[in-house]
Amino acid sequence: VLRIVARLMKTAVRSIDTVARYGGEELVFLLPETDAEAATGVCEKIRTAIASYPWPDVHPELRVTASFGLTDDTTAASATQMLHAADQKLFEAKRGGRNRVCG
Repeated sequence: VLRIVARLMKTAVRSIDTVARYGGEELVFLLPETDAEAATGVCEKIRTAIASYPWPDVHPELRVTASFGLTDDTTAASATQMLHAADQKLFEAKRGGRNRVCG
């Protein structure tokens, strides 16, 4: 599943973007020179690709979705604070029903 998700993500980002695994099932996207609206679009594109992938081909009962937390607050005092802000948005997405982008 992780390999397939990684491939779907790779096709959705530009060569200047960075995708990194951050924890067990969490990933971080760094999208330089991208405003919040465009970043939301990237996340939506990836979310849709994951949700619509033919997962039953991998396993008949498998269903995979993704939730995204987004921040564009470059005034944060540190990268850690930016990650914390994005993480708070991720929890908001999960509380809101999962398989969504919150920013």
